[in-house]
Amino acid sequence: MVKVLTENETDAFISIRLKGLSESPISFASSFEEGVDKTQSYKNFKNRTDEYYTLGNFEDGNLVGIVGFIREKKLKKKHKSLIWGMYVDPNYRNKGIAKRLLSEVIDRAKKLDGLSKIILSVTQPQENVHKFYQSLGFEKYAVEKDAMRVGGKQIDEIFMSIQL
Repeated sequence: MVKVLTENETDAFISIRLKGLSESPISFASSFEEGVDKTQSYKNFKNRTDEYYTLGNFEDGNLVGIVGFIREKKLKKKHKSLIWGMYVDPNYRNKGIAKRLLSEVIDRAKKLDGLSKIILSVTQPQENVHKFYQSLGFEKYAVEKDAMRVGGKQIDEIFMSIQL
């Protein structure tokens, strides 16, 4: 079941978020230490809107997948939005959960007046992840070399977008 997370699911969100940050540190711009802020997550969930939310996928009552969505606030950029923090627990991968989450984000985004683009980024090397996003219609438009450094290693970031 996919649903918008509320402040009541903050602990479950923090738990799966920290698992992702720990398991795959090159996949996220946030560090494990930055992901521990329960207060900020609670506030974000409490103040959610159609333009700013986190979706969760629950299986057997457990939160096993997450993805965040935020629309740009500035008038000149309000036609764009961002996907962040996509993660599915490894025990639940290859079961269509990521596709369900992103499809729900795209469907919701299409209903927002004036929104015409969703942007996301993927770090290299994650070829299977790039192909997954491409299968949903996202196209690569830029690469930032040395976008992040994790454990002294330079990580490139690929930017992708989909037109709504």
